[in-house]
Amino acid sequence: MFGLLRGVLASNYTWVLVAQIGIAVGQPFILNATTTVAARWFPMEERATAAGLGSLAMYVGILLGMALTPVLTISMGISGMLVAYGVVSLLAAVVFFVLAKERPPTPPCLPGQEARSWSGTG
Repeated sequence: MFGLLRGVLASNYTWVLVAQIGIAVGQPFILNATTTVAARWFPMEERATAAGLGSLAMYVGILLGMALTPVLTISMGISGMLVAYGVVSLLAAVVFFVLAKERPPTPPCLPGQEARSWSGTG
């Protein structure tokens, strides 16, 4: 939502700053979600890989943003580029809320192990 607001209100610096702060407040929740998702959805021996792929996906997203931003800015202007990113982000959030489930139907591990990322064996 704040990403879209940043684009829609791009002509007003104060509101862009407020939207950027809103994005920054939400960022730690996204960054920390990969380990939580890995712990809830994957067996113990696959959690490190799942968390690593989740972290890698964030960096791929940053790379795409860095590559696409100049092209979009030249063709659409800064506010158009910000609106485009905001719309994509909002659509991704809607798809996530429609499809995502907090926990799998059958747990991937024994009770009490859902918060662990390493078994300590091996």
